[in-house]
Amino acid sequence: MAQLKREVISSFNEQVELIFKLVKKEQDSVIKLTLCAFNDAVDFKFVAQNVDHVKKLTQRDYQPDSCTALYDAVGASFVKITELVKPGDQAFFVIFTDGLENASKF
Repeated sequence: MAQLKREVISSFNEQVELIFKLVKKEQDSVIKLTLCAFNDAVDFKFVAQNVDHVKKLTQRDYQPDSCTALYDAVGASFVKITELVKPGDQAFFVIFTDGLENASKF
């Protein structure tokens, strides 16, 4: 997993930068991001944060582990987002993972 650490960090930061540029072009757009990290547990780093307040992910922020609770993270993210989405809103999910599912409990 550690060998993919830089790639996951870079991919996340590129995605945030792309979204930020889109918001600048579409001045009346409001885009909020949620970051869910997962190893053997699911951890929301931030929820519904405006894209212009999202800081770049760093080597210190992202620590791969030997476990990947991918299914738990996807499920928890869908639940969290559906609690926040209002009628007429749109949601877009991007999943970056450094490993295969091997630790989900649900």
